[in-house]
Amino acid sequence: MILETRPWILRKLTSPSKVLMSFLTYLATYEAIRLFFVSLLTYFLISPSTHLADLSDTLSSNELAIACFTAFAYVFFQILLYPLIQTSRHQVITVKKIYPDYFKSQIEGAFLMVGFCAAMTVIGSYRYLGFFIHFENTSMAFLNLILRISVLTVMIYCEEYFFREQLFNKIREFSSATSRLKDWAPILTTSVFYVVMKWIQFDLGIMHVFTLFLISIKLGMLRSEQGNFARGAGYLTGALLVTHVLLGLPILGIDFPGLILLKYIDSDTPSRYDVFLTGGLGGPLSSFLFQMFLSATIIWQAVTKKTIIKG
Repeated sequence: MILETRPWILRKLTSPSKVLMSFLTYLATYEAIRLFFVSLLTYFLISPSTHLADLSDTLSSNELAIACFTAFAYVFFQILLYPLIQTSRHQVITVKKIYPDYFKSQIEGAFLMVGFCAAMTVIGSYRYLGFFIHFENTSMAFLNLILRISVLTVMIYCEEYFFREQLFNKIREFSSATSRLKDWAPILTTSVFYVVMKWIQFDLGIMHVFTLFLISIKLGMLRSEQGNFARGAGYLTGALLVTHVLLGLPILGIDFPGLILLKYIDSDTPSRYDVFLTGGLGGPLSSFLFQMFLSATIIWQAVTKKTIIKG
């Protein structure tokens, strides 16, 4: 006989309640960690000469690290609490999950962004300005790049486990088992939760939010097709590493130099039409052209591989 180790309240919750409770727990974890970071920041940096704007800028520049630590802590403590919470290490990361799906999709995501940014450079919206790293500051620059690579990789992988594995499966529990379109529910619902979380974590505009919604749909389709959340994690990691770390373009409202300096050509009086199409200083994730580019890949996958219909 198998002994049920979960708390009584978790066994009594319905599937929709489990989904909402999981999301709210994740959100509460983020708010607690952010509050802790703000407290440390205030304690160590506050002085009579400190301006509130300086604290705000420091906090904004570390939002990515806070989001990374939140995702990692949430998944890590679930593993520590196993079997009280039914999340084991083998559910989160194994060699089979990583190879070949994760690395293969990482290449696909990287090629997506390389293709888009190359096209934007050809039409004159982006300009190549050279390499950011110089001989006099090579060690510090490479340390910064490695840190940003690590933060993005860990954040995306842990977030994908939460959204595209835990929430995805919980939503599937109350989707119709006989429906040929049953994966629409977890794909769209997890996309809504994902966008809400990103909107809370970062200072995002409406174009950025819609792009993230499309990206989340793409990741959900990859999860549905392969049954492995690491496929979507690799895809997004490859795309954002190329965009932010390699090319130095802004993501999620965060702008740091990359290995290569590729910048939007900001004219003295840029038209609203041009900014709408290219994303302007907001980067590719604010671009209508990128949204169309991404939508085309979603439609192609849905039509050719029948991802949603298969379930």
